[in-house]
Amino acid sequence: MMCRLILFIAICLASQSALPYVLSSETDCGVSETAWATFKNYLAWTVRWGGKDFFVEDNLQIEYARDGVRVFWSLPDFLVVPPAKFLIGYSPGGRGVIVGGGTCREIPWTRCIKVPRSFEELLRNPQAPPEPVAISEICHMELKRSDIPPWQPSPDSAQKRELLEKMQAEIRRILIYYPLFEKVIVNDFNLLDPLVWAVGDVKDPSGKQERQLVFLEINSGTGYVHAARNEEPGPERKDLIEKVLANGIELW
Repeated sequence: MMCRLILFIAICLASQSALPYVLSSETDCGVSETAWATFKNYLAWTVRWGGKDFFVEDNLQIEYARDGVRVFWSLPDFLVVPPAKFLIGYSPGGRGVIVGGGTCREIPWTRCIKVPRSFEELLRNPQAPPEPVAISEICHMELKRSDIPPWQPSPDSAQKRELLEKMQAEIRRILIYYPLFEKVIVNDFNLLDPLVWAVGDVKDPSGKQERQLVFLEINSGTGYVHAARNEEPGPERKDLIEKVLANGIELW
């Protein structure tokens, strides 16, 4: 499920960037405070909302690499067979989410980092394989579980309210075929989160009531909101729905 939701390494973090892309000659291991904060929030978010905890033990060995303003962290992924790497990528600009991840089986793992392609390039030649970025230095660090504070939603702010308005408009857009809306609730969220869950009860034209589960990709830095999927949730989504309803913000 995690890969289905947030496999952005070669797609969203690359092709959706609105910034001009230049191959970077920077090879030091310095990472901005915003990038580190986003990465740590992502690890906390996956425990709270993504159903995944990367800390098998109290310490986690991490490799990471820079590509200009983009940063990519490589973590061991023991939940797939055979074991692989789970890459978390950070890209501060563009029309996509600010951070996302996916499983990488390439050796070395830096071959999963691709040169971004614009939408125009994708339209002109959609079959062309993306080119790997030439990464010259891989950095190493040890992260302790105590370094990652529990996930917390951001306090109320004008920026958060603006995102909520965009979520409301986006949910109405994808549920246009359900004119009789019931209450819709999104989970309270942190501005650094990659996704927000929404639960809504709607009626179809025949009057039958259905529960819809939607996830919205967000980038608070650029104001990007996109509803990626809606579905009728099955029994396996029960815990997630209960979390949203217990810790939610009512849109209408």
